[in-house]
Amino acid sequence: MTFQTADAHAYLEGDLAEEYDAIVCFEGLEHLSELDRALEHLRRHSDGGVRLILSVPNSATFEEQNPHHVTDFDRDLALEMLERLGGGVMLEQFLSEGSLIGRPGDDSLEARLRSLERAEPGYANHFLLFTNVSASMA
Repeated sequence: MTFQTADAHAYLEGDLAEEYDAIVCFEGLEHLSELDRALEHLRRHSDGGVRLILSVPNSATFEEQNPHHVTDFDRDLALEMLERLGGGVMLEQFLSEGSLIGRPGDDSLEARLRSLERAEPGYANHFLLFTNVSASMA
């Protein structure tokens, strides 16, 4: 596994397919001052076969006041971004609490979420975007 520290825009300009098969960016795109520029480079990498695994918060819907966010995403903007990246799969992440108790080695346990308030897609807490990843893998 390799970790690289660099200016995001400058690094994305390189030919990353030579070194990496995936770009993972959780909770980062909303901080970039030139999101369009980053999306152009991410699209180029995706078109070249690099998997993209990205996550953005639903900060617009929940009216979050984060002074470090340059872009506040909602579901529509996340879907638009996925389209600009060439399409793919979007998952919706909802916060929940729970507990599941069982005997050691018991593999028959099942869990189901119930009574989620505002479980509609637009109220997901985060949106996870995948390109070049099969729907069964996402």
